[in-house]
Amino acid sequence: MVVGLAKQYSDDTDITNNHIAFLLNKYRTYLLKQKYNNKAQEVPISNYQTVCAKMEYTQPSALANCCGNSCYGPSNDFQVLRSANSVTYPLSFSDTKASLIRCAGIFSIKLESGITEIEDYDEFLEYIQAIFGEDVADYIGDEYIETYQTTCEDDANKLVSLITERYPQSADYISVVRTEEPQECNPEAIGSAISNYYGNVNMVSKERFGYVGISKYSGNFAYGTIGVDGHLYIKAKTEIKRYNKAFVTSIFENPDKAYEQSGCTYTYTDGQGNVQTVTCPNPENGCDPWDREFPLEDALQAPLIQLVLKDILGAAYRPADNINNGRDDLSDVEKYIRKNMKQQYLAQQEPQTIE
Repeated sequence: MVVGLAKQYSDDTDITNNHIAFLLNKYRTYLLKQKYNNKAQEVPISNYQTVCAKMEYTQPSALANCCGNSCYGPSNDFQVLRSANSVTYPLSFSDTKASLIRCAGIFSIKLESGITEIEDYDEFLEYIQAIFGEDVADYIGDEYIETYQTTCEDDANKLVSLITERYPQSADYISVVRTEEPQECNPEAIGSAISNYYGNVNMVSKERFGYVGISKYSGNFAYGTIGVDGHLYIKAKTEIKRYNKAFVTSIFENPDKAYEQSGCTYTYTDGQGNVQTVTCPNPENGCDPWDREFPLEDALQAPLIQLVLKDILGAAYRPADNINNGRDDLSDVEKYIRKNMKQQYLAQQEPQTIE
């Protein structure tokens, strides 16, 4: 929009899309602070955006003694998660929410071909087919097969233990494998998980983070903050080390930077029909960063365009004084007009000679 309006006035400019994006981000922050900072009014959801962070379990003992004091309160029985990627700082008046979920991946039960050599194989085959609910006899070939997909590793391990307890010889040929890595949930699973567990982390300031969750009344809650290093930290006394993805919803200072630092990935199908998983922005793989939604309410979009366009046109039409002669040549109005007006206009202003 801004580029199109700027071209109506001039097509001779060194202003690029990156320059315009820089101004849009800065003036967006200016307008939002001007309207909502220190004012008791609800901020529209259209100003918010959600980014994700891959969470990694960190041993509390590695973080405990910080200049002789515990960074996480007097007790070291917290489980601490730290984001692998940094998170853009939110604006002070935004209501920041964090949702911690677990993308478990997909686990399968692996049956190797040697399992056909165990005693009572026919009885064993009938038993596992009753458990898995499918006919696996025709798939046990020269190497192995994978069956019974689930997102719960404990569920798969329990089934394997039941099978090997009844048929001990099968223990060398049956195991649990992860067929899809964690961290990447499919979009439907992510949407459902965020809806069910939205805001399950209490976000606090980095100053309070070391002192929350200590009392017996708050021990079951998870607390999070964006630390001085820009990473998201989440701690709790309950079991959270298996959680591996957090979604942060807030009004970030720089929305473009927030998108780029997000740990989210998306899937697409290439020309050969292969499903690829990439990180956005990646224009070569169909994710153009200029197509992303700009998080700003409708009421502030017109003032934003006007402010940015004013700066762009001011830079584009600033006359240059290129002669170092100790005088201000721009004060010569006639020279200024001839230097900056279009040739068609000047031709109309020339006096006509009568022969």
